[in-house]
Amino acid sequence: MRLFLILFFISVSSFASEKGLSRKESEALARTIYAEWLEEVRSRYASLPNPGKIHASNTDMWIWHHIFGEKPEDGRSLYISMHGGGSCPKEVNDEQWGNQCNLYRPAEGVYLCPRAPFDAWNMWHKEELDSLMRLTIDYCVACHDVNPDKVYLMGYSAGGDGAWQLATRMPDYWAAAAAMAGHPGSAVMHNVRNMPFTNWCGGEDAAYDRNYQNTEIGKELDSLHLDDPKAYIYQTHILEGMPHWMNQRDTVAVTWMSQFQRNPYPDKIVWYQEEVKRRTFYWISLPEGDYEQYSQLRIHHEGNVFTITHSDYDTFTIWLNDEMADLSKPITILYNGRTLFKGKVQRTEQNLRASLLERHDPRNMYPAKVLVKI
Repeated sequence: MRLFLILFFISVSSFASEKGLSRKESEALARTIYAEWLEEVRSRYASLPNPGKIHASNTDMWIWHHIFGEKPEDGRSLYISMHGGGSCPKEVNDEQWGNQCNLYRPAEGVYLCPRAPFDAWNMWHKEELDSLMRLTIDYCVACHDVNPDKVYLMGYSAGGDGAWQLATRMPDYWAAAAAMAGHPGSAVMHNVRNMPFTNWCGGEDAAYDRNYQNTEIGKELDSLHLDDPKAYIYQTHILEGMPHWMNQRDTVAVTWMSQFQRNPYPDKIVWYQEEVKRRTFYWISLPEGDYEQYSQLRIHHEGNVFTITHSDYDTFTIWLNDEMADLSKPITILYNGRTLFKGKVQRTEQNLRASLLERHDPRNMYPAKVLVKI
């Protein structure tokens, strides 16, 4: 009898743990989990001075901020503004950081200038920057009431180089981005389908072919927008006769960016792996692995029907919430005319917590998921 009771208890407990949440239960639990997360982040950064240090990946990054305007009802904006400099003495990069702190003045929002953790030409390219930027956003969301859908990225000169890199490999974190007097390098513009982007360059800024490269990227964005007219919102400005310093004519880019808010759940995703590889992109995640640069995934959905048009991955996960699809009805996933999955999915607490932990993004909390195998 005792053995029977133990087995019965295990069976019932197992069943209870797998029982899905209703939409109302899921949304209430998400609010609770988010509140817990906010409190944890606030406690971590409550005593952070200004300027102060953000730490991630065994790397420190100094940040300085100033708050402009009154806080809107939906939360403040955040402008992360990266300085120039590069492979030069620390004192020169410190001076460039100080200049950047006074370069732009948004009408509203937290204007935040990080000091690059590295004194190198690629000071804003390195892998550590992804984690440092995510934690900087965490800090501003929790401690300065920033709306995570109103986070903007920008930079000048070497900071402009960084804007090209971080905008194209992390477009799911930015509402819009601006690269000023920067060099696009290896940036993959396909990735900014759902993130408005603007680039500014002096027509006479010929060092490293900046003027030419910015012009060519503008043509590439022209082509991408023509092929996909509802996407690739962008502006390219090549200022005739202007050198590397554009005499602050680029400041209007701040106002241009401010009109946009992030859509964390776009109906179509185009994702190419950059030099710094990622496991997550919008509502997609990959298993642990060593991904090839330029590996590609294209997927779109209409309501509950998801269609994969290209995948270089055998396995990946689609994360789902009730803003994207009707989770009370079956989800269908199609690829090359085949139905890879059709069925109902469950909302669970585990999914909510796992998605928040992985993304550090309260707007990318997902109660349900489907593992796709091609």
